Amino acid sequence: ALPEHMAGHQFPRFIFDFIHTRAIRLLQIMNSRIAFDLLPDLAALDRPPAVVVQLHVEEPDRGGYVRYVTTRYGNLVDAFVVTSEHLAQAVQGYDVPASKIHVIPTGVDAEDEFKPDHVRPLEGEREPGAFTILFAGRLEDQKDPLLMIDVVDHLVARHRDVRVEVIGEGPLEPAVRARVGELGLDRHVRIHPPTSQFASWLRSCDLLLMTSRFEGVPYVIYEAMAMGVPVVAPSLPGNVELMDGTGGILVDPRDDAAAYAAAVSRLIEDHELRAELGRSGRTRMLDEYGPRKMAFRHEVIYDGLLSSRPAAALAEGPPPPVPIRLCDRPIRGTPLVSIVTPCFNHGRYLRSFLDGIEAQDYPAIEVIIVDDASTDPVAVEKLTRIEQQGRARVLQQERNSG
Repeated sequence: ALPEHMAGHQFPRFIFDFIHTRAIRLLQIMNSRIAFDLLPDLAALDRPPAVVVQLHVEEPDRGGYVRYVTTRYGNLVDAFVVTSEHLAQAVQGYDVPASKIHVIPTGVDAEDEFKPDHVRPLEGEREPGAFTILFAGRLEDQKDPLLMIDVVDHLVARHRDVRVEVIGEGPLEPAVRARVGELGLDRHVRIHPPTSQFASWLRSCDLLLMTSRFEGVPYVIYEAMAMGVPVVAPSLPGNVELMDGTGGILVDPRDDAAAYAAAVSRLIEDHELRAELGRSGRTRMLDEYGPRKMAFRHEVIYDGLLSSRPAAALAEGPPPPVPIRLCDRPIRGTPLVSIVTPCFNHGRYLRSFLDGIEAQDYPAIEVIIVDDASTDPVAVEKLTRIEQQGRARVLQQERNSG
């Protein structure tokens, strides 16, 4: 909510003043770049709070928060909470001690929100006599919706009464619609916008289909299993761990449209198997993945961290709201401000970067660009021109240092 109340440059001061004046003893961070980057300053407080970082998935190119926070700030984090054993191994691979890593599966409310008896199916969405499949997710490369269309094309050759309800939007939506038209599947595939009635959609369908290229532990499978809806999904590590032989059928290799179609056909033709997989998936969610169990596991971690730190004098109320100054150095004359930036094959950003600096009204600024052995000719040419123009000093690394 902070962007609704203040400018971005005010965030750090607000966050630190809040932690200080409310005597915050524990901070949990999830998907927050600014919070990760404030960790070094946080550690410098007189009474720094314990820090728990929660992680859900690592992208195939390792370009997300998992590598970012573990490699830069892992020593400043007291505990990492991850949603799967597979992700725990990835975090440990970045030299995080196993003692800091805690696997806590995400909880799903199978006793109320995703309990079949409590959910009404959508009126008018299900075609009588049709076998209805739900595909839910962003229409983007990760979810591979074009593979899903190929699966449907295989299916309708054997089962003419298949209907697929697609819930989602994204950059591949035009391509998905075009592919549906090319294959003549307009009668079998309908695309709907994102919805807040996902439980009702599950209640209205016979099966959940997933064709993703990668996932952490996808919530839609939690929710489908809680609703007793069998799942056909790729045999990705998180899916294997979550389903563990229950709740549906896993497909390997991931991109085999015929294999998905065969799995779905098996469930269409075997009602008893479909019902048994639905029951076993729901039982697994009730027994092992409830929100109460998830909360209790977090509580154990919190209590352990707090018991090892000196308690703040909370009985006397929070400390007086003394503002925290992170950059409180004396100013004599006009001290030189040095701006240092790394560059690797990103020459296209340098012009706007320098324009922004030169637009400042502070008179004593030097700019140093450290080129990490760029190989892109455009970037190299821009760096050469910048140095010739005297806009910045360029330091060249002999080899890329990562």
